[in-house]
Parts: sequence; structure tokens; C-alpha cells
Amino acid sequence: MFDGIDPTDIVQGKMADCYFLAALAGLAEDAPEKAHLQLGERVRDNYLVQTTNKAGCYAIRFNVDGEPLTVVIDDWFPFYKNKDGVEKFCFARNKAGELNDGEGEMWVQLIEKAWAKVCGSYEAAEMGTASEALNNIDGTPC
Repeated sequence: MFDGIDPTDIVQGKMADCYFLAALAGLAEDAPEKAHLQLGERVRDNYLVQTTNKAGCYAIRFNVDGEPLTVVIDDWFPFYKNKDGVEKFCFARNKAGELNDGEGEMWVQLIEKAWAKVCGSYEAAEMGTASEALNNIDGTPC
């Protein structure tokens, strides 16, 4: 699911949720003395399931309006075919790369999908503020 959590892993897709991805990138940043480890502890701790699984079921914890909320999602992500017929993910994704098990990292896609579920849909997750996202991802006060 992840080989390291780093702010540079995040690639925005066609959704206008840069506020959420910016907050996520800030939380993914490690203290300078740990940066080389790419721990991303403030993000990683939100994933209650931290390995890929055949069921494709994942649980991510948020703090919505100050209350803990566990969001359960699957690993099916919307995609489109570009003009060359190549399938591309519609929304946020990790930079290209493979994990040791041959699977690509998907931590960005999972948390964005969970955020869309909290908001009610991908469309409803568009346009917000980084402070709102920070507050709801890890309870950071606004």
C-alpha cells in the first residue's frame, strides 16, 4: 500500500481538491531528522489497514467535527481513457512506481476516496480549505 509516505508522492487528478491534497502533503512531511525514512507518521496512523489485501477493503480514520470517524472503502477507483486509449485514474494518485509485491502505492487514492465518502461524493469534496482538511484528517485545530 505504501513503501514510504512522502509529500512528493501526491499527484492531483481532475478533481478540484488541492486544498485536501495540500493538507495531506503537509501532514506527510516528516521532521528533518526523520525525513530520509519517509515515515509519514501523521498520515500513516490514519490507516487502520496498512497492507494491501485480496478483499480490497480498507479503513481510514478521520476526526470529523472533532469526533473520531472510521471510513471503510474499497480499492476500486474511477478511471478514463485518454485520447490514445490509455487508461488513467480520474483523481489523485501516487507517482508511478512499484512496491516489492508488484503493486503500486495507493495511499493517496485511498485517503482521497475516504474523504469523498465523508463529504458525500467526489463532487462534494471539491473546493474547501486546507484548515478544514487538516482538522478533519487528524484533528488539527483550525
